[in-house]
Amino acid sequence: MDLQQIDLDTIQPNGKRGETQRPAFTKINQNFKEVGLAVDAVPEAVARAVSGRNRLINGNFDCWQRGTSFNTSGRYTADRWFLQMQGIADPVFRRNPTAMGDNNFPRSKYTLSVSSSGNTDAEKHFFVFEQRVEDVRTFADTPSTVSFLVFNAGAGGRRIALEFAQTFGATGSAPVLAIAPEIFELAPGLNRIRKTVTLPSISGKTLSDEGAAVMCVWVSAGTQFANRTAGLGAQHGQVYFGEFQWERGATATAFEWRPLDEEVQRCRRYYQADATGSYFDGGVRFNAGVGLIRGDNKVYLIYPFSQRMRTIPTVGFSNLPQWRLLTGSGATSLTALNAVEVSSTRMTIIGSLNEAAAGQAGILQSADSADAGTGIILDAEI
Repeated sequence: MDLQQIDLDTIQPNGKRGETQRPAFTKINQNFKEVGLAVDAVPEAVARAVSGRNRLINGNFDCWQRGTSFNTSGRYTADRWFLQMQGIADPVFRRNPTAMGDNNFPRSKYTLSVSSSGNTDAEKHFFVFEQRVEDVRTFADTPSTVSFLVFNAGAGGRRIALEFAQTFGATGSAPVLAIAPEIFELAPGLNRIRKTVTLPSISGKTLSDEGAAVMCVWVSAGTQFANRTAGLGAQHGQVYFGEFQWERGATATAFEWRPLDEEVQRCRRYYQADATGSYFDGGVRFNAGVGLIRGDNKVYLIYPFSQRMRTIPTVGFSNLPQWRLLTGSGATSLTALNAVEVSSTRMTIIGSLNEAAAGQAGILQSADSADAGTGIILDAEI
């Protein structure tokens, strides 16, 4: 509402100029109320305009470099999300395309679909996924707030739990678990979850690297994990997640919608799957690049990364028979493939050959019988 003006000039029936006191003060009070509401809205408006407030990466499950469906424990799934489970019956953890016109996740391309039909061990089973936010100093000894959407496809009463943790590196202090666990009972349909937490101070702790601040979402837990889940207990059924955000302060602001290319870049700082083929020489092939053959029957190729990685990555190649070197003399299979001089921005690939002409250049690429997804994996996850 616009601020109201007090009329100071109109002649009133009593002959006096301007409004009488009562209507004038009514307008003044209303104006103060409007100004107060506007001032109260400033912090959230500023927060909405600030990019980077959400410390979670891929919070809306847009990026899935490793695949789209997972049923094994102890691995990353959607980019930056780590899954652990044991003793779960019919587990589902997969990418779920959002239908056009969906009223629950109207701006989302995908949601995370999680379900199970029960468990096989009432005491020791667990089903939990987490994100490890780089640098344990993040949010330490200061209020922060997690918020997200979860759609409960079943009846009311289904529960999930949040837990927080701090890690200090492989040789640092022991992890701190079971920080502020809390259960959230879900109504049928869409639920918005919000939780404010103050992670402990890390004063006196020993760091062997940057460590991490960790947010864990428990979807089912045996009695052995009651302390970490506030007694969540066994749960089953279908739930869908989206719009995860973890930000500084005690207020949950609207989800930060970052451009997709920015989100992909953030993901590729931790993990890069370079395996996209294109049509070349009679088939769809992955081309790593052009290398030079030296006199030792080896081809040498400088391979730059598409994004500076968090740390020096672990390098993985698809199976050796899926590779070949294409030169002017034809295609030659490799006897070995190795990465050397690996940094956070580049590496040298050395491919060994049975026989090769020194001085020739060749294209290191996937072979005729290579499986889909042949390529190179760079892993710098926490």
